[in-house]
Amino acid sequence: MRPSLPVCFKTGFLAATTLVTGLTLSGLTHANNPPPAIKVEAPNVYVVQKGDTLWDISGQYLSEPWRWPEIYRTNPQIRNPNLIYPGDRLILCIIAGERLIGIDDGEGCAGLEARMTGQKAAIARYEPLSSAISAIPLSDIKSFLYFAQVVDPVALKGTPYILASKSGSIITGAGNTVYARGAKLILGEDYGIYRAGDFYYDPDTGKTLGQEVQQIGKALAVSTSGKDITTLEITQSMREEVREGDRVFIDLDDAYQPIFYPNAANANLSGEVLKVLGSLGSATANSVVSVDMGRLDGAKAGDVFTIYRDGATVLDRRAQGELVELPSERSGMLMIFKTFDKVSYAYVLEADEIVRPGDQLLSPLAF
Repeated sequence: MRPSLPVCFKTGFLAATTLVTGLTLSGLTHANNPPPAIKVEAPNVYVVQKGDTLWDISGQYLSEPWRWPEIYRTNPQIRNPNLIYPGDRLILCIIAGERLIGIDDGEGCAGLEARMTGQKAAIARYEPLSSAISAIPLSDIKSFLYFAQVVDPVALKGTPYILASKSGSIITGAGNTVYARGAKLILGEDYGIYRAGDFYYDPDTGKTLGQEVQQIGKALAVSTSGKDITTLEITQSMREEVREGDRVFIDLDDAYQPIFYPNAANANLSGEVLKVLGSLGSATANSVVSVDMGRLDGAKAGDVFTIYRDGATVLDRRAQGELVELPSERSGMLMIFKTFDKVSYAYVLEADEIVRPGDQLLSPLAF
């Protein structure tokens, strides 16, 4: 059986057949909240450019970009209805008294309304998923999206590990041969080589939430010897060279397709920032952080949260030196882009202040 970690999953890179249809009213208006107001300065026409992100486009139309589905909504019966591609011409229309955004098929708002009412057939379009604009800049999250994982530490201990290299060197790289010890690997299969990293702990209970691993290489299983030794040829090194003790399991490179759509997280979800990734401890906009919510908590890619900084504790000299905690202050927004069982990676969309571990996270719907 091919060794793998139970917290990992794979989705393929498939070409999408996308039907460009008209908008339908989504019915997603917040409870006790009016429909989102389109900005006065919102463009009547916008041509999607290569390098655009969905968050930035949404922000051109709404002060609350996560409410984009309430003004842009394609036929929910088609695959990936929310995808937008470079060259798409977005138009702002008033249809049945509603201000909506749709893709112009050459006939402007009249064509959009005809598609909405079923008077005109949808236009078939064939586009690869990889060419659709992403919710956030993929260049900022690529290394975390594809090469970093948070796994079950117990499961990690059960995976094969690099025992030695053929050359006898402690450090080795692409083109070299190494030996892995543990459960036999399948000959002819590609595997990832991973280095164990930091543990994540629940801020309240101290319980282990998972352990981070970074992919540092790829290897091909070429032969087996004895009960538990597999010979591997290293086919690629990533950032660092392979070392003794590195773990070997299913190659997760290209395992995650970055198709997600920004939306307000469930109002009942809350958490906090655990760690700023790739930094000494603080983050600004366009940074990546880890948070203490995962799939088991109901978190999913695309969930948007408001970041709050705990208020300072001050001395009330008029109340006999009583210590008073000031209210928490909104300091930014982030979006989850990759989930594990109990931890997720998130991208800081906006930051009025430096984002730090311990900052609280609440859904925009929580109030």
